[in-house]
Amino acid sequence: MMLLLNNIIKLVSYLVYPIWVFKNRYLVLFESKLRSYLVYLNLEISGCRLGSQLRIGKNTKISVRDTSKVIIGNNVVIGEDVYINVKANATLLIGNNVHINKGTRISSNEKIEIGDDTLIAPYCNILDHNHVYDLQKPVSVYEFENKQILIGKGVWLGVRVQVNKGVRIGDYCVVGANAVVTKDIQESSVYGGIPAKLIKSL
Repeated sequence: MMLLLNNIIKLVSYLVYPIWVFKNRYLVLFESKLRSYLVYLNLEISGCRLGSQLRIGKNTKISVRDTSKVIIGNNVVIGEDVYINVKANATLLIGNNVHINKGTRISSNEKIEIGDDTLIAPYCNILDHNHVYDLQKPVSVYEFENKQILIGKGVWLGVRVQVNKGVRIGDYCVVGANAVVTKDIQESSVYGGIPAKLIKSL
């Protein structure tokens, strides 16, 4: 009985295999390209300036306003489950060959600039604002302190790095996983920890 069952499973597998290959090789690719194009079209209609070869993953949300300024360079990859929010009158500039990986959050109330050839690992947070608080009343959900973030070219942000408002990260820096960047980082250096501190530099 088991031998007969195994033979039936093998036969069905041979019959189904071409369909499975077609689905995984072509339909998935088609869906990915269609999704990227639809998001691309929506961003263009919203007034964003977009380079070529922009790729956008599943479940990614990019929210811009009519008065937002968004420029995205060539060959940019935005992975799955990424959330990008650009408020009214705010700016987001993403250079060429930038990779933004799964689950990252980028939120601009004023200005965020990401230089060419930068790699942002999964689940990073880059926010140019913070809630206003004074320890005598509840934290405001409407008032924010805003200060621009500038990330240089060739930067690598490790998994779950948090970049706080007002920070400038120099060119060719590496920021270790789980670090919280609260102050400027000099170029060609490695930082890590909470808060992020210098580990080594050229």
